[in-house]
Formats: sequence, structure tokens, C-alpha cells
Amino acid sequence: MPLPYFLFGQQLIEADDHYGAEITLKHQLLTTWPDYYFQALSGHDLAQWEVLEAVLPTWLVFYPDLFTLRTAGDGWHWHNRA
Repeated sequence: MPLPYFLFGQQLIEADDHYGAEITLKHQLLTTWPDYYFQALSGHDLAQWEVLEAVLPTWLVFYPDLFTLRTAGDGWHWHNRA
């Protein structure tokens, strides 16, 4: 797993006081209009995984009480306790 990525010494994504409300809204939007709010274009799978490989380990460093990640070969299990 790569080391966490930082931008100018800052973490890329924060799970702040607004996190719960933002995730609730995101769930509502994806449930109501999935084709509008989510697109996974063919041929971009590798780029999508690169983003996950950069972001998820960062969250593990900053929020070990909220998130866990288990990997086994090509399998990943992300658990969000927030």
C-alpha cells in the first residue's frame, strides 16, 4: 500500500463535523439520480483505483478510529464506522 499523499503538508480529504451530513446527502443523490451523479467511464478503471490507493491510506493515518482497510491480494475491504 502506498504512503499517504499530502498536498502542501495537508491531508487531501477531511472527515470533519460536516462529514455525516455530506455522506447522507451523497447517498440521497446517488439513490435518487444515480446516472446523473455517478459515472464510471469505460477505460478509466485504473485511474479510479489510483485515486482510491491515494485517498484511503491517508484516511487510515488521520482517522484510524473511523476507517479500516483489509487487503488480501487484489481484494480490498473498506469499513467506514463513521
